[in-house]
Amino acid sequence: MFKWYYRVRTQRFDAWFGLGMMHAGSDVNETRFGLGFGAELFIAKPISVDFSHKWAVINYKEVHKTKVLLKYHLKNYHISSGYEHFKIGVSKIKAFSMGVGASF
Repeated sequence: MFKWYYRVRTQRFDAWFGLGMMHAGSDVNETRFGLGFGAELFIAKPISVDFSHKWAVINYKEVHKTKVLLKYHLKNYHISSGYEHFKIGVSKIKAFSMGVGASF
């Protein structure tokens, strides 16, 4: 869970950075302090492109989580799909992502 600080916020563009906690499950089962940043560009109403990157060090190994999502906004909700990349120590995972979200 991260707490975001919106440094730039305009009608078409948001940029932020934040601090929070990242967890590595399974056999590692560790939670550590992390940093993150991101941006969202509203390219045409109701569509936006969202980029975010989170970083932490767990068991002396770097953990990275990067996302690039295309979002379709419906009032306080959105539907998203895109690409996610995880780097956990020496392992790299590339994945397709789909989801829904809410803003209040």
